[in-house]
Amino acid sequence: MLVVILTGLGVASYIGFVQLDPTEWTGLATWIYVGLTLGILIVLIYAAWAPLRSQAKARDEETKTRRAEYMIHLSERWSSPFLIASRKMINKVGNQLSQTLLQDKVEQRDEFYNLTAVAIFFEDLGIAVAKDWIGLKEAYDFLGPSVLWYYPLYESYIDAVQKKRNDKNIFKYFKLLAKRIELLQRDLESQQQRVN
Repeated sequence: MLVVILTGLGVASYIGFVQLDPTEWTGLATWIYVGLTLGILIVLIYAAWAPLRSQAKARDEETKTRRAEYMIHLSERWSSPFLIASRKMINKVGNQLSQTLLQDKVEQRDEFYNLTAVAIFFEDLGIAVAKDWIGLKEAYDFLGPSVLWYYPLYESYIDAVQKKRNDKNIFKYFKLLAKRIELLQRDLESQQQRVN
């Protein structure tokens, strides 16, 4: 449609302002050629752009689907009988959690695995956020208060193990997740205060 309009305008303006005689047909042919060339160029650009747009849309949908599937997986894991039992055990130990985990030979007892299961879960959640498998806001909405509840219970243990093994990567993503969620919560609270 645009091609027809451009060609028509070019021809009309040429005919209207110039007296056509047989020597002027080359000018008219030039306008038609320019109009057709522009039209073909526009069609080719659109033909190349449309599939790229469709691919980007498909990637966005695929990303949303993967994020939703991962959130479902995390939700099922968080609600599993094993993690529920672990959370109950941790809540009984309370503020003594780090001390309990740092006791001699505790790693040889089954209790150790129950007490570290929640930290391992939050390490996995932290990795998912760091790798952008799920967004920080999604993680905050899903388990933000739980991260902020459990991290202080584990903090001394994490610091001690990182120091003892000289490895800052141990529960690195849990630590990072807790800091990022804490900052996000502060930002959200300050935004809420500005609104009120």
